[in-house]
Amino acid sequence: MKQWIPLLVWIILPCLAFSKKAIDLPEVFWGGGIHVQENCIYITDGSKIHIHSSGDFTHTGQFGREGEGPGEFRQNCELTVMPDKLVVNSFRKVSYFSLEGGFLQEFRTPDGVLFMVPVGEHFVATSAVVESNQAIPVQSVDIYNRDFRVLKNLYRGPHGKGWLFYRSDATKKQDRRMVDDCISYQVYGNRIYFADTQKGFYVGIFDSIGRKIHEIHRTYEPLKVSDAYRNEVMDREKQNPGWEKVSKKWNFIFPEFFPAYSDLIVADDKLYFVTYSVMDGRSEVWITDLNGEWIGKALLPLDHRQRKYQFTICNDRAYYLLESGEGGMFELYVTDL
Repeated sequence: MKQWIPLLVWIILPCLAFSKKAIDLPEVFWGGGIHVQENCIYITDGSKIHIHSSGDFTHTGQFGREGEGPGEFRQNCELTVMPDKLVVNSFRKVSYFSLEGGFLQEFRTPDGVLFMVPVGEHFVATSAVVESNQAIPVQSVDIYNRDFRVLKNLYRGPHGKGWLFYRSDATKKQDRRMVDDCISYQVYGNRIYFADTQKGFYVGIFDSIGRKIHEIHRTYEPLKVSDAYRNEVMDREKQNPGWEKVSKKWNFIFPEFFPAYSDLIVADDKLYFVTYSVMDGRSEVWITDLNGEWIGKALLPLDHRQRKYQFTICNDRAYYLLESGEGGMFELYVTDL
């Protein structure tokens, strides 16, 4: 069982008054991710995926298990829900299932290629690339054909995640970013929505062969990273086992300002931008149409800066997983935005 979630329960419980607990999830052990489409809620759980009804939240089935065979996964799997199928990325392969969890087919993927998602007749995926003049790999996002040959590069640059060390000399302290940029992609309606907050409030929209269709740029007021936030994050770090050893290895780096947003979710023919702005313990969400035209704002029930819970949005409702402090059982909560 993951050890960091119970430590956050006392932080997020005061916000639960804005939400409704749907059901306990005794069958879920890891709670790696949640996805919702139409009548089904899918919860990834190590090498398994659980299916629940979105109506009465009952557990209707599961698929996947640890292994190398068809429909089996090594290590944790990542799920993408498409209109007509489920796509599961696992170690060195991508597998297709029906929306009910029936196995369809799978493909072996090239070494180092991750999170491969179908788009039209092709795939979009990410990989790590070592440039000739750099010791640290950079992230590459590319479109591949069915033979897994690169057709078009969409992005090559720094990773968005904080676990990127900038120096390779192990004798020196390494830099660790404590606030992530959002560098991610999603496929929706055979278009790729590529988020890159290194460019500000930006989303690039590409077709299935990598041609840029549209760019979204919005103005926003940069939010300063406060001393209180830095102290809160570092206090949590100091509670982790091995802090003394870790503190001698890393420099903890905070930017002056938060990125424009922390996450982008594409659903319901809308773009949901989860920002770093927090009101009464709830994260502010900006909502636009698929072309970036303004629709309005909403509030998530929790402070998303904590990044200690999994959530998704469907039909203007937020679905998220929490681990109870009593027995470590996962719970599903639902709230209207």
